[in-house]
Amino acid sequence: MDEVTLQPGTRMTVQGELLSKAWLILEGRAMVSADARPLRIAGQGDVVGLTSAAGAPLAGETTIALSAVRAFEADALGLDQLMAAASARRRSSAAG
Repeated sequence: MDEVTLQPGTRMTVQGELLSKAWLILEGRAMVSADARPLRIAGQGDVVGLTSAAGAPLAGETTIALSAVRAFEADALGLDQLMAAASARRRSSAAG
C-alpha cells in the first residue's frame, strides 16, 4: 500500500475497463459516476475502486479527482490493509 497524491482530473477508475487498484481517500474529493451520470462525491475516508481490486473483471464506475487527492493506493494484495486503514480512520473520526 502506497500513499499517493493525484492531480485534479486524474481518472482513478474508468467504467468498463480492467483495473486492479483501490484508493482510500485521505484528503480531497472525487466524482463517482456510472453511465455518464454522477452518483456521489467521494471524500475523506471513502474507498473507491473496490470492484476492480476485489477481482471483478471490469470497473463498475468512473472516478475522477475533482481536487488534489491524497490517498492510500492498494492493489488486490493490499486490499485487506486498505480496508483496515479505512476502518481505523472512521473510528478515529467518530471519536474526535
